Amino acid sequence: MYGNTLPVTSAINCFNACMELDSSSSYVSSAMKHWYSTWDKNPYRPHIAEYYSMSSKQWFWINGEALDQLEAVWPEITVMQFGFESTGCPQIIKLTIEHIRSMSSKYHEK
Repeated sequence: MYGNTLPVTSAINCFNACMELDSSSSYVSSAMKHWYSTWDKNPYRPHIAEYYSMSSKQWFWINGEALDQLEAVWPEITVMQFGFESTGCPQIIKLTIEHIRSMSSKYHEK
C-alpha cells in the first residue's frame, strides 16, 4: 500500500471494509497511522517489516520510501557446506597424493 501512494485514511477504510469492522475501530486506525508514520519518517531505513505479495506469491521487505520496495525476504537459497568437504582437506589430500605420485615416478625413472 505504501508504494502505491495510497493515503492512510483510504487504507484504514479499505481494511475496515474488507474485515467488516466498524469504521471507528481505534486500534486499526492508530496501528495504520503508526505504520505509515514509521515508513514516512524513515526513508532510508531497511527492513521495517515483512509483507506477503499476493501477486508475486512471495514475501518482501517494507523498506523506507527511498529504498527498493521489491526486496525479497529470502532472495535465494544458500547451501551451507559442512563436514569434511567444507574444510578443503579433500582437495589438499588429493594434491598431496598427486605430488607424491609424481615424485615417486621421477624417482623410479632414474
